[in-house]
Amino acid sequence: MRRSLSLLTALALALAGCASKRPVLYPNAMYEQLGEASAEEIVNSCLERARAADLSDSRTTGAAKSGTFGGAVGAVIGGAIGWILGSPGKGAAVGAVHGGGSGAVSGAAKSGESAPTFRSWVETCLHEQGLQPVGWR
Repeated sequence: MRRSLSLLTALALALAGCASKRPVLYPNAMYEQLGEASAEEIVNSCLERARAADLSDSRTTGAAKSGTFGGAVGAVIGGAIGWILGSPGKGAAVGAVHGGGSGAVSGAAKSGESAPTFRSWVETCLHEQGLQPVGWR
């Protein structure tokens, strides 16, 4: 059962890594002057600078927290159902595995949203370069 939870958590973290959101740029005069390739290099630079400043975009943290919370809730609910059916230990274990896995997957799906401080830092960096972010995708 622990192996299943570990696999589900690893899957959730992998999905969180794929769900990374990036700023969308308005095609203002600077963007047109630079061209798409150069503007994307600046975006990448700003993202890296934000990470280097220890402004984690917290994608994996959200998945891990949700997995832990889901596991705890699943264990309590599974234990209660198991107690009613005569096997609280087994019920708690099954509940923890399923709750932890679904919590991690849910956290990974939500964690594509970057932390507000991280986003603000990247947007400020882009503004300083003359680029105009209009949102994240």
